[in-house]
Amino acid sequence: PVTLQKALAVPPVADMGVTTDSQAIYWPASEWQKQTLALNTFTPYGAKKRTITLYNRQAKPYEFTAEASADWVILSAQEGAVKEVSELAVSIDWSKLAPGEHNATITLVGTGWGGANVKVSATQTQGKPSGFVEADGVLSLNASSGTISNNRPGAKWQRLSLHGRTGTAVRSLVGADEEVSDEITARPTLSFPVYFFSSGTFDVSVDISPSQSFFPGHQLAFLMGLDDAKPQRIVGAGADEKWEQEVLDNVRQLATQITVTEPGAHTLRVYLEDTGVVLQKIVIDTGGLQPSYLGPPESGFVRD
Repeated sequence: PVTLQKALAVPPVADMGVTTDSQAIYWPASEWQKQTLALNTFTPYGAKKRTITLYNRQAKPYEFTAEASADWVILSAQEGAVKEVSELAVSIDWSKLAPGEHNATITLVGTGWGGANVKVSATQTQGKPSGFVEADGVLSLNASSGTISNNRPGAKWQRLSLHGRTGTAVRSLVGADEEVSDEITARPTLSFPVYFFSSGTFDVSVDISPSQSFFPGHQLAFLMGLDDAKPQRIVGAGADEKWEQEVLDNVRQLATQITVTEPGAHTLRVYLEDTGVVLQKIVIDTGGLQPSYLGPPESGFVRD
């Protein structure tokens, strides 16, 4: 096999490589592959910075310059030297952007012909949100962040410490002699103030602990709805063939949908039905959910 020493030029030369924190492609290969280097779209309440990585494909250090085509793009450095790897942080000056979509280009010049171009896009929102705010195409909620109401001694939602992927979960408890109300809105409720910049019908992933239903007729069911819309009944009982993997992952993921009729402030509610449901997390994909093992971190909360 070719060793690293044999792969490097002798005498040493410099050779710039550029990639982003969200792509597997790199410059200069992106040129002949006709692919575009681009950062994920910025939103005011999403990631504060994104990263461009410059690295040395050979052994001799090189110098680079970085220049943005718009003054609302903030670079952590406009020049530097790369011995092995150097990271360039990119952020946005939101005070310079009107509501709407904006695009710019960052040009990186080091070694090689022409330099690398990285696309930057930012979507400025309008109005001041409140509650858990949609950002970067997703709204993520830890179950333990919800407000509990309508609890009774024999039927309630209860926070469960040191449990699940988020560290704290919420479980449903229904006594053996207790019956939940036929009136759904009178049942023990977990409520989340949420704010959407998007509207439409969105996929929702609900993470529960991989429990089994030990009570006849129970399906580890609960209901979830947005505002006054009819809530969807969600069955949490799992399939036997998935049990082993769910235990290894410490989660069972349930799929449903919600419809957001218009952007703005809303309330997401989860209503109790069966005992033994342990809620960990709720993730609403408004178009930007990225694949990951643990899912996105909880969305930011903005107070009035």
